Amino acid sequence: MVQLFIYFLLKANYEPKQFQGISLGVGQLLTTNPQIQKDTGLTEQQVRTCVKRLISTDEITYQTTGKKVLITICKYDSYQLPENKINGISNEINNGSLTDEQRVANGLSTDIQRSKEINNNILLTHERDRFDDRKDNLLNRAFWVENNLRVHKLELSEFKEWLDKFFDMLRCGGKTDIEEDEAAMYASNWIRDQLSKQNKQQKHNGTNKRTTGSSQSGSVQPEEIRVRTISL
Repeated sequence: MVQLFIYFLLKANYEPKQFQGISLGVGQLLTTNPQIQKDTGLTEQQVRTCVKRLISTDEITYQTTGKKVLITICKYDSYQLPENKINGISNEINNGSLTDEQRVANGLSTDIQRSKEINNNILLTHERDRFDDRKDNLLNRAFWVENNLRVHKLELSEFKEWLDKFFDMLRCGGKTDIEEDEAAMYASNWIRDQLSKQNKQQKHNGTNKRTTGSSQSGSVQPEEIRVRTISL
């Protein structure tokens, strides 16, 4: 996804222009899916998945125009150096006042840092999306879901809540490489264990309440002494 997004950044227009009779603005490019696949080496499915995720994170918009697609980078300007900085660097280069090391430091350090931040944000979003996709895939396994509902005696809404907690646990543990089949088995066992702990805790709490109640209401009272009077 990072590769595809950088490809869009490099291909997008940096100024308005006409292309094949279509007006393109800044940050837009007109292309085709086969051309994207050819240039990036990604498969059709990979391109489709990555585009979907870039759209969901508001990085791009994707519009079909006949056989072509119009892609717009939503925050194109934020990925560019300010014009005054570009002009300043150009003047310094033309005046010969910068060494090669200074040119690299001044001209590229900001871009490199920005690229790292972009990549980190996209990768984090990708990780979240991957977990969401995996969870959705598990919920689409009708037999697996029905079996869990029956075994754990849960309603569907309750089961979804437990599944959310399960994937939150995976995120916190950094287990991002778990496969779908492994996640299905792991989720079933984890939910079973959590329900078992919950039931034990509830029984323990209930026992304490009964014991406390008995000691309060069933306390031993002094035996009543009855005196019988005999007339002589």
